[in-house]
Amino acid sequence: MDIVRAFKTFEVRFVDHPTKKYGFGIIATDMAQVLEHTDPSMMCKPIKDKWKGTSIVCTPGGNQVVVVIWEPGVYQLLNKSRKKNAELFQDWICEDVIPSIRSTGKYEIAPEPKPAILPDHFLSLIDQVFANVPIKPELVAGIKLNAVVEIAPAIAPNALNEARQLLIVNTAQPHELLTATQIGKELGLSGQAINKLLIEKGLQVKNEDRNSSKEPAYLPTVKGSEFADLTLATGSNSSSTFQQLRWYKSVVSALH
Repeated sequence: MDIVRAFKTFEVRFVDHPTKKYGFGIIATDMAQVLEHTDPSMMCKPIKDKWKGTSIVCTPGGNQVVVVIWEPGVYQLLNKSRKKNAELFQDWICEDVIPSIRSTGKYEIAPEPKPAILPDHFLSLIDQVFANVPIKPELVAGIKLNAVVEIAPAIAPNALNEARQLLIVNTAQPHELLTATQIGKELGLSGQAINKLLIEKGLQVKNEDRNSSKEPAYLPTVKGSEFADLTLATGSNSSSTFQQLRWYKSVVSALH
């Protein structure tokens, strides 16, 4: 389950809990808008750690790691909120969302039909869409590649070459963000030891839902999300792309 539903004038994104223990989750920023809270991070602080986490969702800028409030945490916020929307939103959850899950095992809307786009045009169309958007080139390349593979797999190699070139040209991100191995070199530790330390410090967790090597091996926790970013990287032979969690240099101080 990874869908968007409208509550009044708000878009609310739902995701599945990875183990199904807590049913559904709601993106924290969406919850903050509904409850008229200007700071999602402060809003989430009172919630028990086990009732909040992170998830990967698809956004116009590509896949992003976002903070999610699991079902019990949603109720905790609604019960404490004095906003008028809180009661209405809880009614919507209890009278619409939960009955749908119980009757069908999921909560979804019928998918919109995919537009018929000619293979010769849709790569340039993606460029036009993101022409005036401050988005990293490598993420645009990833969007292109995913679109080609899904809509026109026969020309996927061409899209892969273009994605690879964009990744090679953009050199700013690798200098700003570090892999666990690079952090380890600064601290005299192995990359494996750094990953273990990041877990011990509560900054990341293993991606238990990882289905392929193209997905990130680790995900940041709520605590670690301020130090990390999900990036698109190339393999050693530059013939494949994959998602990777990288860290800002400020994380080093959090490891001491």
